[in-house]
Amino acid sequence: MKYVIAGLLAATVPAGTALADEWGYAGDGAPVNWGALSPDFAVCSAGVQQSPVDLVPGIIADGVRPVLDFADVSGVEAERSAHGVTYHVPSGSAQLSLNGRSFDLLQFHFHAASEH
Repeated sequence: MKYVIAGLLAATVPAGTALADEWGYAGDGAPVNWGALSPDFAVCSAGVQQSPVDLVPGIIADGVRPVLDFADVSGVEAERSAHGVTYHVPSGSAQLSLNGRSFDLLQFHFHAASEH
């Protein structure tokens, strides 16, 4: 755990910092400009509370508890961006099964600062 925290601290960037063509909270990437940053973000120009995050419908679990399977997870790579840090996990290292469907954990990330 101490290595994850150290990685998070080392990989964070100042709040409001935006890379070219990336959304952020200040400067060229500020919310007022989100709709113009990419055609994928065009809907952000149509309202007042949109986010460039693609939220898609989830899977209905019907009260069934998911099964987590974490093998020996190694080879995780960290990637720093203007929004925080993303950890990429090798395929097959960790899975979640729900209602007979299995999903690989491919990445997880932390935002700095948070959107909400």
